[in-house]
Amino acid sequence: MSQAGKGPPSLAVLAQLAFVGRSGIARYQTELVRRLAGRTNLHLLVQRRMHRGFANGEIPEPLARSTLHDYYSPRLAFAHTPAILGRVARNLDVLDVHPEACFSAVASRILLGLVVDRERFDLVHGTGNFLPRTKGPTRRVVTVLDTIPLDAPDQVTRSTRHGFLKPKELRPEDELISISKATLGGALAHFDHPRDASHVIYMGIDHDLFRPARRHRHRRAPTSSA
Repeated sequence: MSQAGKGPPSLAVLAQLAFVGRSGIARYQTELVRRLAGRTNLHLLVQRRMHRGFANGEIPEPLARSTLHDYYSPRLAFAHTPAILGRVARNLDVLDVHPEACFSAVASRILLGLVVDRERFDLVHGTGNFLPRTKGPTRRVVTVLDTIPLDAPDQVTRSTRHGFLKPKELRPEDELISISKATLGGALAHFDHPRDASHVIYMGIDHDLFRPARRHRHRRAPTSSA
C-alpha cells in the first residue's frame, strides 16, 4: 500500500543477507539496518528462509523493529503467478540455461519488483549490486560495491555474473552509489549514467570496535640524587 501522504516516507532496503551472511554486502546491509531501524519508516526486503538459523527462531532486534517483506516466498509466487509470468515474458533476458542463475535472477528482478510495485514504497535501495525491475512510481537507489562481474566475469560465479546490475536496468533518474572513487569510475565506464546522479559514499566506521586511541602522557621516572 502507498505510504505517500500517510506519515513519514517509506524506505525499502534490500536486506536478504543482513545478520546472516559474512560477505561485504552482508556487512553493508547489516550496518544499514542497525542504523536505520527505529529511526525511519523502514521496510526490509528479505528472504525468510535465511532466518531459520537464528537461535530459538528469534530474529535480531533491528529486524524485529522493521517491517519485513519476503520476496522469495513460494506463497508469493503462487498467489501472483499470472502477473509474474507476464513480467517474465516482457523480461526474457532474466532467464538463463543454468537453473540456479535463472531462479536467482527471476527472484531478484521479477518477484522483488512485484513486491515493490505492490507496496508502492517511496524509495527502494538496492544494496547488493542490482535493482528490481519495477514499473511503479517508487524512486530507486542502487549501491555498486565493485565492478568485478563486469571487469573480470570469469572470476565470479554464473549467478553473480547474471545477477549483476545491467546497463538497461539503470534509469537516468536513479541514484547510483559507489563506495570509492575507483569503483564509481569503473561503474561509469560501463553505465552511461548522469554524473549528478552518481555519488561516492564511503563505508562507515563501527565505533563500538574502533575508537581514537587515548593519549597517555609518559611520566619520566624520578632519578635518585647522589
